[in-house]
Amino acid sequence: MFDVSKLMNEINKKEEKQSHSFFPFLHGSPYCVLGWKKYRLFNNEINDFLSEFNGDFDVKVYVYEHEVTHIEDFFLWGFSFIQEDPGRRDKLSDILINKLMVIFGKYFSFEGECFLNNHREDFDNSLSPDLMKIYIDLVLSFEMEVDLKYNPPKTRTYKKSDFDMSAFDEPVKVIEFASIINDYIALNSTEDLIYRSAPDGYFSNKFRGNKYLREEFVPLLGFIRARKISGEAYIKLGVQDENYDAKIVDNEEELIIEITLGAPKYDYLYLTATKSNGASVLPLKVLAHLKKEMDSLAGRIILSIEKKHNKNYEDERLLLVVVQSEYTYQNEAIVVDEVLREVRGSISRGNFKEIVLMFGSKLHTL
Repeated sequence: MFDVSKLMNEINKKEEKQSHSFFPFLHGSPYCVLGWKKYRLFNNEINDFLSEFNGDFDVKVYVYEHEVTHIEDFFLWGFSFIQEDPGRRDKLSDILINKLMVIFGKYFSFEGECFLNNHREDFDNSLSPDLMKIYIDLVLSFEMEVDLKYNPPKTRTYKKSDFDMSAFDEPVKVIEFASIINDYIALNSTEDLIYRSAPDGYFSNKFRGNKYLREEFVPLLGFIRARKISGEAYIKLGVQDENYDAKIVDNEEELIIEITLGAPKYDYLYLTATKSNGASVLPLKVLAHLKKEMDSLAGRIILSIEKKHNKNYEDERLLLVVVQSEYTYQNEAIVVDEVLREVRGSISRGNFKEIVLMFGSKLHTL
């Protein structure tokens, strides 16, 4: 039988040494509310202060963003730290909140003190049952050690056969290319489901075929569909033998495509970081890690384009930049629009015929 009193004792014990301060954003993520230029200033000011706070008091504050999915446009920012002494905990919480209020006040209009802190009066009455569940999960997970390292299992964990790269040794018709990809990634069996979620499966770089499939072949298929390229056209994949990723020939027209991933530096750790633990919210330190990853997204896209510019390709080609939906709240339109504004404001087309950003099934030309 589930022991409620034991759980409450654990929560109370952990909560006693933890400080959690929350600021609610009721009209969307601050990245979109402020626009990318102001957000960079705001976020940098927050990070600079937290760095000073750490230096002055030897206390690390974790800052994170959580989308409250059951309430439209509702985002919570949290600022959390651990301090064993209750008196010092409350004093540091006051210093933290007072400075954050000054910074937030430069960029947002609000009345009164919008910050909620778990050790201030009436905190429990300020949260709805759903938000209280999120809070409890944050408390329980805060001290959890999060091992953000890429450690794929030594022995293969799924039975699905490897993707046959030799199928593309020679040019194939687009319709055949689509059939090969669709057949392999279809979820028709238990083996398919296990492969999709395996730590060394579809979302892992351990096996060469999975990396090509996820980062090039599947996005290329999405590009073909979006551009309505004829199924009778021929496609040649460069893989490692050519200086291009794909070449499509339709009658006399030739399109050379270069594909790159526009993702945060530690994208390869995403699956490790977001393993489900049955809680309503990811562990607090994982949320803090993901906020840094999401904050870096536009910059990483810009960097990936600049690296391709530096290649100075002599032929005319299209650059396809694949952006993972995990860092744009599943391609939320307002987030995608702001990322596009930031990238467009920071990059040129260079020698490319066209630069296309792919968010899910949608293409956006820079």
